Amino acid sequence: AASTRAVLAGAWDRASAPRPACLKRCSMGSACGTPLPLQESEAATASSDQGALLSVASAANCDSLTTPAAVSQRLRTAFNSAFHILGEQPLTFQQVMPFAMRAKNLIPEMRKQRPTALSEEVAKDGGVAPSAEIMVPLATYVHHAELVYEGDPDVLRRCLRQCGMELAGHSGAVGPGRVAHYIAFNPSEKVAVLALKGTSSMDDVVTDMVADTEPLKGPGSKGPFAHSGFASAARRVVDETFVLLQHAFVSQGYRLVVTGHSLGAGTACCVARLLHDKGVPLQCFAYATPPCLDREAALQAQPYVTSVVHHDDIVPRASIANLKIMGDMVRDVIQTEQQSDEEFGAAIREVLVKKQDHVAGEMSSEHDMYVAGRVVFAFLHAGRYEAAVKDGTLRNLRRIEFMPTCISDHMCSGYSECTSQLANRLLGGEARDFAPWKQSLLCPAAPEDEAETETESD
Repeated sequence: AASTRAVLAGAWDRASAPRPACLKRCSMGSACGTPLPLQESEAATASSDQGALLSVASAANCDSLTTPAAVSQRLRTAFNSAFHILGEQPLTFQQVMPFAMRAKNLIPEMRKQRPTALSEEVAKDGGVAPSAEIMVPLATYVHHAELVYEGDPDVLRRCLRQCGMELAGHSGAVGPGRVAHYIAFNPSEKVAVLALKGTSSMDDVVTDMVADTEPLKGPGSKGPFAHSGFASAARRVVDETFVLLQHAFVSQGYRLVVTGHSLGAGTACCVARLLHDKGVPLQCFAYATPPCLDREAALQAQPYVTSVVHHDDIVPRASIANLKIMGDMVRDVIQTEQQSDEEFGAAIREVLVKKQDHVAGEMSSEHDMYVAGRVVFAFLHAGRYEAAVKDGTLRNLRRIEFMPTCISDHMCSGYSECTSQLANRLLGGEARDFAPWKQSLLCPAAPEDEAETETESD
């Protein structure tokens, strides 16, 4: 294990070592500064030194979000694109707030009066009950999506070793269009995990907010469209990790799992599609997945991507299409403001269905983003979690409801709780710990770990 770690550490260092900067002028007019690919001679040396773990790396895209001015200009472009898609004059705060407050108070009351309304809705929409085969991996890999938020490699290594895994590499670098991530592997089970961190800094927020769309493989390329921020981050992750994943793990018979939460989930889905197109077999488990791929690509990803949506989490519903649906609905329903609650609720339901059915025809498919892959929608019913499996076309995901828990339902701990409860119930009710390393976050490092830490390098 020690020699394997040493080889992988060397491979990781070679892949991420500083290289001559690209001086090509980007669309913003400034020098990019992106590292150039390895030279052929360097690649040959790396191949002999590391047992052919490395080859010539693909060139990174010239994303010029390296200065405040560039970031500001990029966000302005994204917002202008959104306003253009939304079309009509934006609603004023005075118009939206009375409607939003009334709806916010009315929807929980409607659910209280009809406790089965949510389960009936998803069943009518084609949702089916999940199996243990679906839920157990989700309950397992959510802990990698949670653990990657930890920035200390020593803590990561210690936690991973609790369940027989080794840390092959960790990148804590963040910035607009860049997400932190780690690669871990279990040699006995022959599984490798690429975990991508979610939003935890203002740089991550910028990546989230670059919400216009572009071809997943880069501007000017063919193929599916994706959320620009996630697509840019995904291309960078693939550029940095593909050679190591392919030569150290996939070619050696390892199963590859890609996972993440929130920003990490949207990026993970894009990474999964990019790797899939390169012929890499994998499974992606994404939690709190934002709308990130166009409809066709989102549906095509079902064989290898599973996304989880927790109850009223607003992030999987945060799309330009849903803003358009809700804005159009507010305009149509706003004159019913003085009607009774029952009439107001009926008007909302009627207009919402009509707007959901027509939005696809009113928007270009390249701007209409969906939650990717097979979607497991976990929701509370009578105090316990139920779930329905469909895809990103689930009507419940094609609207925005400002519920009291729409922010707290986004927390990774909620995803861990709901997947664990559902998996344990499907396994017969026995409480099973799907994350044996969690206690190590509270424990000091073992003496042998401390000794190894002094001599190891990631």
